[in-house]
Amino acid sequence: MPCADGGAVVQQLMAQDMPDVSGKEIRMLSMEYGSGAASLPHRHNAQVFVYVLEGAVRMQVEGKAALTLNPGETFCEDPGRVVRVIGSLI
Repeated sequence: MPCADGGAVVQQLMAQDMPDVSGKEIRMLSMEYGSGAASLPHRHNAQVFVYVLEGAVRMQVEGKAALTLNPGETFCEDPGRVVRVIGSLI
């Protein structure tokens, strides 16, 4: 399914209730951006962990410098922070 901005294809890989935490769940998603694709600034009300499988993606958290993630690199987004994908580099 494409993102609201049309920049990515999202596939849900897993969803499961968190044990011992009522009303909370864990989701694992795969996001595939085309070359040059980007996202609008947005926020999540949960921890987001990013792991790049291939290509490269340039991301920025509001108030911080942009960074480029390459294959094997990771990123952790704190809840409530405004983040955006500046562009996918393939």
